[in-house]
Amino acid sequence: MKHIIKIFIATLITISCKQEQKMVDYIILNGQLISSTESPIIIRNNYFEPIDTLVVQNQLFVDTLKLNKGYYFFIFNDKSAKLYLEPSYMLNITIDEKDFYNSIKYSGNGSTENNYLAEKDRLRNTFPINQRSYNAYATLEERDFLKQSDSIHQAYLQLFEKHNDLGNDFIFLESKSIEIENALRLQEFQGQKQLVENNPAYRVSEQYPNPFEGIDLNNPKFLTTYKYKTLVHSYFNEKAMDIVNKDNNADFFITYLQLLANSELDPKIKDLLGLDNAEYGFTYTKDLEKYHSTYTDYATINEYVVKFNEQYHLKKSEKGQQAIGFEFEGIDGKIYKLSDFRGKYIYIDIWASWCAPCIKQIPFLKSLEKKYSDKVNFVSIAWKDNASQWKKAIEKESLEGIQLFAPNKDAEFFKFFGVTSIPRFILLDREGKIIESNAKQPSEKSLENQLNTLE
Repeated sequence: MKHIIKIFIATLITISCKQEQKMVDYIILNGQLISSTESPIIIRNNYFEPIDTLVVQNQLFVDTLKLNKGYYFFIFNDKSAKLYLEPSYMLNITIDEKDFYNSIKYSGNGSTENNYLAEKDRLRNTFPINQRSYNAYATLEERDFLKQSDSIHQAYLQLFEKHNDLGNDFIFLESKSIEIENALRLQEFQGQKQLVENNPAYRVSEQYPNPFEGIDLNNPKFLTTYKYKTLVHSYFNEKAMDIVNKDNNADFFITYLQLLANSELDPKIKDLLGLDNAEYGFTYTKDLEKYHSTYTDYATINEYVVKFNEQYHLKKSEKGQQAIGFEFEGIDGKIYKLSDFRGKYIYIDIWASWCAPCIKQIPFLKSLEKKYSDKVNFVSIAWKDNASQWKKAIEKESLEGIQLFAPNKDAEFFKFFGVTSIPRFILLDREGKIIESNAKQPSEKSLENQLNTLE
């Protein structure tokens, strides 16, 4: 197999030499992955959406990809590494799963940029967990958080400045990426502190730095970085919240789209942000038709409009559709199917032990379980979680009822419901048919009102 790969690569090099005039528009990834399993390698884009699968045979892999220039993820089992790819790259990767981050090495065209990203991943892993988890750093006082945040930012800058052999396109994107990551860390602090300390009234001081100062929020080129879209969304999300907090009659999701519509943002940004908003917007808006028309009136990129309309029509027709089944292991070691819970209404809570917003919902969920267990099966499914941490969380929170663990975050059940973030709640009828695919949270009084009406 090794000889076959060498011959394949040599042939490609020969072809490229003969056709120097023709622009190469593909990427070759090949290498060796030392592992006790031959699980496939998943390539994900910078939004963590899966885009390709590489087969591993005899610890070797090779594939040809047609991808745009930008940042990606290389995923093997539960490990992930950042990648930067450009058309024409011929990149060789060597990894030992037992020491994934320290062993990863790149050679070939594109190796300089990717060895830098591997070093950046290793740097991040040297930071104490309390500097990487908002559950910990959101408990800091503002002054201490800013000091810590600046220390992290300076460490990344020093690493970047040490590498003076990077390509010009990458230098431009990575310098902006470091700024964007720092800005987002600053922007998220207030909301994370409100959440972790259960203090919605908390506000940062007037001296707190403006996260958006100096950041170009209207550059589509930055959409290829890891955090840019999230940062721009945060800016408009914050403005929408300010409006809704002053006007109880305002619809947050329509307001968000209206702000995008009235902005000077490039369509590649504002059409994408509006589409990303759709999953929750179609579920929680007070006026479905107005929400739909607000987007379709301003959006101009046909690809995004088509996807938006698909979600709109799905939302209008999903009620009554049979939910796809699952088979997950319970805390008692037994395998459970969705069909096991038919006969009662089914309220599904998709959560994880590391998810602070999920944990905040637990007391409300417990209260509902006590009140409605005669007609509702409450099923909690751990998603993208660690089994041992999941069990510890169940014990710590004294969770009862139906507790299931999903070993595969890409299981068909999650794909069917488009689960990309948590907490997520789903309400099914007694036959397992959909009532709401994005149901109300346990903390919402309207959910209790809804459960009261179920017969």
